[in-house]
Amino acid sequence: MITKVLLSGARKVFRLEAVMEASVEELYDILSVRVEETHRWNNSIQRVLKRFGPQTMVTHELSAETARNLIAQRDFLSVRYSCKPWT
Repeated sequence: MITKVLLSGARKVFRLEAVMEASVEELYDILSVRVEETHRWNNSIQRVLKRFGPQTMVTHELSAETARNLIAQRDFLSVRYSCKPWT
């Protein structure tokens, strides 16, 4: 289900909900442990610039232009922290 919400100031927010056939462990492994492999399934280029232990890292993402260039290419630097509260 994709929902488009218009906020004040004419900004748009998109939300995607999906049911995935994967365990929490599999998702954690793909999204937090094997971050360097993200480019195999995500068109943005992602690099891990620095790891600060097993749970914290700084990453660089370069988004692709989409929708006939209506959304411009953008750079993101992200600080990612992940933990397993279920263990």
